[in-house]
Amino acid sequence: MDHGFNEVINFPFSNKSEDNSIKLDNPLDSNRNNLRINLKDSLLNNLIFNERRQKDSIKLFEISDIYTRKDNEVKKVRKIAIIASGKVGHNYEEFSKKITKEYLSQIFKNSLPVEEFGFQVLKRDLINTKIKDEIVYCEVDIQDFSSEVMKYQETARSPENFIQYIPISDLPSSKRDLSFSIKDFSKCKVLENYILNFKHEFLKEVFVFDYFYNSNNAEIKIGYRLIFQSNKSTITENQVNNIMSHIIDYSKTIDGISIPGLN
Repeated sequence: MDHGFNEVINFPFSNKSEDNSIKLDNPLDSNRNNLRINLKDSLLNNLIFNERRQKDSIKLFEISDIYTRKDNEVKKVRKIAIIASGKVGHNYEEFSKKITKEYLSQIFKNSLPVEEFGFQVLKRDLINTKIKDEIVYCEVDIQDFSSEVMKYQETARSPENFIQYIPISDLPSSKRDLSFSIKDFSKCKVLENYILNFKHEFLKEVFVFDYFYNSNNAEIKIGYRLIFQSNKSTITENQVNNIMSHIIDYSKTIDGISIPGLN
């Protein structure tokens, strides 16, 4: 999951208009002068940030304390919030499936059957975006959960499970698809190891988006998607073509493997 934190999108449901939020005397950011009363705004900001940078499978969560005021009393509640949109995953089984309220609800029901997450679909009416995928969201109090959820929280905190944040480039990316026909099944692993482990500074992601076994022709059809992007400058067609040429040239040397439609 990708996170972005350096762009602010002000939605009409911003915390600043809430009477029960707590105002800060010396905020670091004048546009954020109240303590949050929910996690929705920040997670939605991050989701849109990722969408605008061509991310098509976004799954974010946050665990944090929120503070509200009522009758001059401050209340602190620890919350967990989840937001997701786009493709279910970058693999051939999930590439064509979209994240929906029903999909996420079933995932959590299978893992934590006694908990109630209450997923909802957020409307895109107030967001300046052409994307129509569902935005699925839930926010609940952690103290309402069982000890089983606490185990998940402690596991996520452990150093060996910590995922280092990687900045997202604002520059456009380029996608290329390569489809292979494999007659010698023993060479599948050779091709997979080469393409999935291919390294280049511009190659940001590689995954199998299509897989089909044709029993009539004793043939495997497999498709790889490669995503290229630079953090310094807009990547050019020639740069992408040069990288693709290396991959194609090596693939053609593997017996029993061909690239249909390649001149």
